[in-house]
Amino acid sequence: MQSENIEFSQSEHHVLDHFRPSAVGKWRRAAIFDLSIIVISLALGAVYLIHGDAGAGFVAYALVFWRAWSAFWQRRRSAGVYRSIFTKYQTRLEELERRSASPPKVYPDDGN
Repeated sequence: MQSENIEFSQSEHHVLDHFRPSAVGKWRRAAIFDLSIIVISLALGAVYLIHGDAGAGFVAYALVFWRAWSAFWQRRRSAGVYRSIFTKYQTRLEELERRSASPPKVYPDDGN
């Protein structure tokens, strides 16, 4: 039986690349980036509370709002791509199940 590949679009390949074992470094960098935004925001919030610096408070809230908005927007964009990927895999699995459920083809014995 010949292996048939599922065709993916460029955006689907981009999403799938994040789940490959080689993408661990990408996840780690993203986690460090998110943690650094949180730490910087907390530090600026502390400066605002301790010294009353409104600019530091504004930047702290702006960083948190920016990161939350960008994460929301990225998830919204990716939702359609995930749906498409799952649909393609589901279709492929159903096709394979139909093939395995059908009775094997029996060819007449030619007597040799």
